[in-house]
Amino acid sequence: MNMLKKYEEWNWERIRRHVLYWLSWSVFFVTINHLTGKESGCTGTYNELWQWIAFEGVVLPIKITYTYL
Repeated sequence: MNMLKKYEEWNWERIRRHVLYWLSWSVFFVTINHLTGKESGCTGTYNELWQWIAFEGVVLPIKITYTYL
């Protein structure tokens, strides 16, 4: 059984699955961080939500790079 699957090319289905995965990952962490902030005494405003979205937007390329390398 070959554990290392070799891909010859990136087709649109594979790209779509990767984009959906990383989008789901980002939504999950933004939601968790935003809700956790509310419980720890933060006001939970939309401004804080946008801060978490911006933070994830900055950190996500780093996560993707380390994951694929």
